[in-house]
Amino acid sequence: MGLARNYTEGVHPPALDPNGGLQQGQVTVFSTPAASGDPQVALPSGAAPQLQPFYGVNDTAGTVGGPGTRAGEALSLCRQGLWRALLTHGLVSVRGGQLIADASVLGNVAPRVPYSTSAVVMGTAEEAYGPSATDDAIEVYVQPYVVEVIREMFASGVVGGAIGAATKFLAGQNLALSSTVIALYRARFAGETLRNLGVTLLTAPGGVDTVTVTFQKSSDNGATWTDITGAGTPSVVIAGAAKAGADLVNSFALAAGDLVGVKLVSTAATAACPIVGFDIT
Repeated sequence: MGLARNYTEGVHPPALDPNGGLQQGQVTVFSTPAASGDPQVALPSGAAPQLQPFYGVNDTAGTVGGPGTRAGEALSLCRQGLWRALLTHGLVSVRGGQLIADASVLGNVAPRVPYSTSAVVMGTAEEAYGPSATDDAIEVYVQPYVVEVIREMFASGVVGGAIGAATKFLAGQNLALSSTVIALYRARFAGETLRNLGVTLLTAPGGVDTVTVTFQKSSDNGATWTDITGAGTPSVVIAGAAKAGADLVNSFALAAGDLVGVKLVSTAATAACPIVGFDIT
């Protein structure tokens, strides 16, 4: 169906809820457009909902016989202006403080710690509130914008040092490679994200040989380490005569306190002096 849109106020453009169940005051993000081309919205998802594109705060109060919306229902949402949004229980809002999509209760808002991580800030708190034992609606001024925090990380092997046909780990800048994992970074905030992995070798692998670069993490202060691998996680493979590669698409969300190391797996003895850069956002 087609939706009439109110562009005069710019505050309540309607959208379709294809899944149903949205509560009043919940944050929504862009979803797949309807067949008619009209916008669809959904709750944020995943481990880093604060990075997803904000659409608006749901104003629809619910259906007869239940608190949530119906699937396919047209919603009224606030995309800019004074409104109310659900603050997660136990959290505290400060007047003028930034608000983002909460990772613990999807659809709610949470205060953003300044200088912490990249985020889509959906607005600012208009009242000081909490902590409360329940999720409660607070006054907010909806005005979305993006804050990008980029911590550039760099490490390299000693010049001329071959990786060998082995698994090695970067130990720092211009240092010999280690046979055991070395922590190069510690996440201070939940939601910090590994991304933009770039690798250069001063000596290429040659032939049919390869060098694969990935990350490992430890969530217990270095007692145990696990590979950060699989679909959607950063990795670079450099093969044959190539000397460089980058993964600017995949990312991985860290928990506060996670340690990060860089792992190199070489299939032969030729490749030498890896130089690795990545971002924490």
